[in-house]
Amino acid sequence: MLSNYFKIALRSLMAHRLYSSINILGLAVGLASCILMALFVRYELSYDTQYAKSDRIARMHISQISSAGNDQWPRAGAGWKVLLEDSYPELIQVGRISITQTPLKVGDIVINEVISYADPEIFDIFELEFIHGDKTNAFKDIKSVVLTEDTAKNLFGDLNPMGKMVTFFNMVDLKVTGVIKNLPQNTHLANNSFANILAAAEYEGGQVFLDNLTNMNFYTYLEFSSANDIKTVSDKLNDLVDKNLGAFLKEVNVQLTARLMPLNKLHLYSQISGDMKETGDINQVYLFSAIAILILIIAGINFMNLATARASQRAKEVGVKKSFGVTRNQIIVQFLSESVILSSISLLIALALVELTLPTFSEFVNREISFNYLTDFSLSGSLLALTLLVGLLAGSYPALYLSAFSPAKVLKGDVTRGKAGAKFRQILVVLQFFIATVLIISTLTVYQQMKFAQNIKLGYEKDQTMIIYGIGTPLVANNYTGLQQEMKRLPGVHWVEGAQRLPGNRLTNNTDIQAPGGDKMIMPYNSIDYNFFQNFGIELAAGRYFDKNYAKDTLVYANEQTPVTQANIIINQMAAKKFGWSDQQAIGKTLNYNVSFDGKTKTEVTVVGVVKDYHFESVREELKPIVHFVNKTRFYYLALKLDNKDVSGTIAAVENTWKKLFPTQDFSYSFLDDNFNAMYEDEKRVSGVYGVFSILAVCIACLGLFGLASFTTERRTKEIGVRKVLGASSQSIVLLLTKEFSKLVLLASAFAWPVAWYLMNDWLQNFAFSIELSMGSFLIGTIMALIVAWFTVGGQAAKAAMARPVDSLKYE
Repeated sequence: MLSNYFKIALRSLMAHRLYSSINILGLAVGLASCILMALFVRYELSYDTQYAKSDRIARMHISQISSAGNDQWPRAGAGWKVLLEDSYPELIQVGRISITQTPLKVGDIVINEVISYADPEIFDIFELEFIHGDKTNAFKDIKSVVLTEDTAKNLFGDLNPMGKMVTFFNMVDLKVTGVIKNLPQNTHLANNSFANILAAAEYEGGQVFLDNLTNMNFYTYLEFSSANDIKTVSDKLNDLVDKNLGAFLKEVNVQLTARLMPLNKLHLYSQISGDMKETGDINQVYLFSAIAILILIIAGINFMNLATARASQRAKEVGVKKSFGVTRNQIIVQFLSESVILSSISLLIALALVELTLPTFSEFVNREISFNYLTDFSLSGSLLALTLLVGLLAGSYPALYLSAFSPAKVLKGDVTRGKAGAKFRQILVVLQFFIATVLIISTLTVYQQMKFAQNIKLGYEKDQTMIIYGIGTPLVANNYTGLQQEMKRLPGVHWVEGAQRLPGNRLTNNTDIQAPGGDKMIMPYNSIDYNFFQNFGIELAAGRYFDKNYAKDTLVYANEQTPVTQANIIINQMAAKKFGWSDQQAIGKTLNYNVSFDGKTKTEVTVVGVVKDYHFESVREELKPIVHFVNKTRFYYLALKLDNKDVSGTIAAVENTWKKLFPTQDFSYSFLDDNFNAMYEDEKRVSGVYGVFSILAVCIACLGLFGLASFTTERRTKEIGVRKVLGASSQSIVLLLTKEFSKLVLLASAFAWPVAWYLMNDWLQNFAFSIELSMGSFLIGTIMALIVAWFTVGGQAAKAAMARPVDSLKYE
């Protein structure tokens, strides 16, 4: 019986090649899109699940509301480790990680690496796999380092590195006490080597460095005895904050809150800048899942539409079978078999499409996604189940519809007079173009926001600006003046400026600052060179720029020997507003400035200039007040403005100069405009996904519309012939045939507009600076859908209209 169904199904598919091809191609593209989206979603959901204790590990996050705005960190101060361990018996252990970049040197080999300073508990919390050494003895010696496979290979080749010495910062030797396997891609942890956190404390301030509660530089992980304890402790954390920092926070007018985030939610739910690696977004998971389902729905609609449209052609087949005693259930099984066979063929094509497009897709979404359906039985089982489900769902309505025909009516030719089938097909077309129009409008809106973000007036010049990293190391910092002079001499270099932070970074350095008689406020600060504003094109609103001829234009930090110092600063317009001053009123005002938070020292600063506000961070962020001063010991970046003529030659000259001055220091650089564009990589991916899959959705919808239009014109051939005999023009016939589908597209747009507005308005809330939703995007979306429908239907309509009436009526 099954083989008979299979033969009949194949004959039916071969007999109607056009409709079969449309269905197979539409379903194949729909399934391929769905598989790609599902692979992405599966990969995102797999983050950090490889750790055996993943459900019992959490990370401490800090949020701050102050005069500087709202700030969030995925890190905490180093001192929280001891406080947490002493306060909560539910805790098993706490481990910290602090990230730094340093040159690593072994003999003549020097590599620039990002290193994780960590507590020994980290090895146990995450159960990192040791190739050499073990977690128990790894950090028994303070001056020790555990290398990753890659770093060990780069420094020692194939030699066993155990017991060998590695020089950090060109001044500290650490002994290799272990080698761990490279961390997988699907973890939020960076694949860094680990150095003992106590080694960092030795040259960063000793115990004071480890006791600090406000230096938010430590990723702090907590292991609990059970998953339920995470929420219990998280709810009590702010009591601990009030107990230890309440008085200080009240003094500086800051609200500080702490919470715990479970490890298995870090990648998708954290949404905080400053993580070790680029994070994901649960909204993207929802978005990709929704797009996959919508495209699959459109492909399924095509099948239903064409199957019900062909009802009249298959009605006699059903009538004859029923008159010979074939039951309705047998007919349903036959039609469902055809549907499953069709979806199975589509699956084979879809698998080929996925294999072809997966490398490009993986690069596009920046994930190392694999597709091992032959060895991954859960994946292959899911694919077969999806294919069966799609086949049964897509074929269910046609099977039930066709099997219900009455043999008597069918054989009299009285089967297609009702309007139910036509109405159902119209509803499906409206649904298809509703989805397609929403995707088109969304794509246009995302594209416009990206253009707006990239072309917004930033308040500074970013083009042709080269950024050199690593100038904060002692070796370079002590020779900054010589480096600057050497770089200025190079042909093709217009200016050279050092800074603690550069636009495109996050403003993570905060200080408390107070006007006489006013409340203390928290504001971000940035140490810059004298000509920073002039060279970056940041305009002056009042006062003057920094000038090296004024001694107080260089800030000298207060210390125990000199507890009070004086200096000049420049603030931006937002900072002036926070103090309640106009730009001009701010000039000459004296403030108490404390970058150390210790309250023992004081720097009296005078405002000598106010610059216009500029976008230091992404347009997602509100403009922040910024305090600027000059102190060259705090520079981390060097900016060089290059001539646009021989850029590659200038870069080579810059690198040669660097290597001549610092042969043991790795050379690393980027360009400011690239860094700026990188801030919007996430939105670019979303925009690209929207664009590609909107096109696919429209193409699949058009396939179905083409088949439906082809069938409709075929059914109305005689009507068209009669109309032409009675004098109707070809244009009027084309208009007649396209008008019906145009109404359906317009109806779909009427439903699509409010949905698209809601979705895009919600998405734009993520940006502090965004476009206004314009009617233009909605009109363009509808017009594009109409044009696509006209071209799809118009070709078939024109073909029917151009046919000779005699060919249509000669058998009447």
